[in-house]
Amino acid sequence: MWSWLDHTASPLTAPLALEFVLAFVGQQRRFSRLRALWWIPFVVLSLLPTLGLWLPAAREWDQSGHWAAALAICVVPVMTFALILLISHLRRVTDAHERARTRLLLASAALGTSLGLTDLLSNFVHEIPSLGALGFLAAGAIAMFAVTRERLLVTELTLESAATAVALAAASVMAYFALFRLAASHGALLVLVSR
Repeated sequence: MWSWLDHTASPLTAPLALEFVLAFVGQQRRFSRLRALWWIPFVVLSLLPTLGLWLPAAREWDQSGHWAAALAICVVPVMTFALILLISHLRRVTDAHERARTRLLLASAALGTSLGLTDLLSNFVHEIPSLGALGFLAAGAIAMFAVTRERLLVTELTLESAATAVALAAASVMAYFALFRLAASHGALLVLVSR
């Protein structure tokens, strides 16, 4: 169950991070065609564990190092592109607050990516400790600091962002009910999901 949950959610972090970076630097429209393309491999990797519930070959591939290698191959160029966008934005802006926000997001993305990759690389080099959880915690803390201290998200609410928020909330509720049903026989997992 834990592996299924991890392998279903983890592939979506990189494209979501890149979407956030594109929105921050104002480049969503410029890269609109690429946005659709880079989601495809991540969605496939995210759906593979669910497919593995019914197909033994998919389950075997998911549990092998092939899944981790495929995710690493997808993550590295996407997050490198996100970092390049942030560095380019940092060089262009002159406002002190915008520079501070950009530096914080750059640190968050670099830390989350580098430590997140240790989880994938530990499948191949067992001496590498898995530091992904620590990296995502640190990246989240830095991003939270950027939001609260540097007023990262001070912007006017648009119809598109409100619709996205409603869609994400609906997807979260559906995921909660799906996990509730799957975890019904596992008390500890059910308590964690309920948090």
